[in-house]
Amino acid sequence: MDAGVPRFPFLRLPEDVQLKAVRQMPMMEILNFSLSSKQTKSTVRKLKVDVYGIDVQINEKIQITVAGSHRVVLTFNDPNDMAPKAEFRWRVPSQLIPNPGFRFEQWPNHLLYIFNQPRIRNLVFDGVPCIQDLLSFRRTFDKFQSLTIHSTCPDHVAQEVLNNFRPKNKLVLKKHMPDIDHYITSNLDEIHMKTIIELDQLLIMNSNLISIRTPKFSSRDMNRFLKLWIAGSNRNLEVLGIVFESPPGLEMNKVLKGISHENVPDDVGRKFTDWRIERLSWVVYGGINIRRRGDGAIATIKYVADNRIFYMYVSPS
Repeated sequence: MDAGVPRFPFLRLPEDVQLKAVRQMPMMEILNFSLSSKQTKSTVRKLKVDVYGIDVQINEKIQITVAGSHRVVLTFNDPNDMAPKAEFRWRVPSQLIPNPGFRFEQWPNHLLYIFNQPRIRNLVFDGVPCIQDLLSFRRTFDKFQSLTIHSTCPDHVAQEVLNNFRPKNKLVLKKHMPDIDHYITSNLDEIHMKTIIELDQLLIMNSNLISIRTPKFSSRDMNRFLKLWIAGSNRNLEVLGIVFESPPGLEMNKVLKGISHENVPDDVGRKFTDWRIERLSWVVYGGINIRRRGDGAIATIKYVADNRIFYMYVSPS
């Protein structure tokens, strides 16, 4: 009988008995069990194992991480590696998983299915990838929520990744890339960047959350940005965070020049709901309120001078 399947007629047992038995297995056995047949694959899916997401990291190897209460990392030496090594959270020694005849692209699909995940959560490129043909590799991933490109990626690799891999929700760039206008105008929920950008590039972003580390913006730039926001730019924006990497940072009297605003006492808080998870919210104390013309939306802005961090939180009127 196939590895991972008990030798007695386990699959003839009632479904509820099967599920109860499989639920007691260690994660390695559950994974092996799911590879044995279509029926065992379906049984594991019905377990609804507590999984937060499935992530893929690509550098000199490929790692697929199942993040959850039982964390599993499958490591492939390259896309032609058919028998990945599995590492488990609770200090279980690494083990090779028997390959049921999968090609590499079948592994992500199998994991998404058995763990009830609609798509890859995070796709991360870090360093020089072991993949020669990124365009062909792209076909492995139909949909993924987030794309991260680390500073360790060579420039030509980072550009090729941006050209071929389009995330559904979130883009994270941890290196400077010169030609990004086409990507930052996509209707992404979140953009996180450590790069040199112009104010005009910030103004064309359509995201809900924008986080930037940059040496570029001046107090005059931020004044112009706020005036254009009041006039109607960046209408999807809900949270903006900018870290000014070069001193002297911002001079708030110049940032607010010519802008009608209200200083909020430090002991007065405003509650903001997280658009990603409705049950989550946070409270911002103090700051400065400005109002957008037209719809009356209110933005609370704060500047932490010691860390040179500018925050802007937007809520409906």
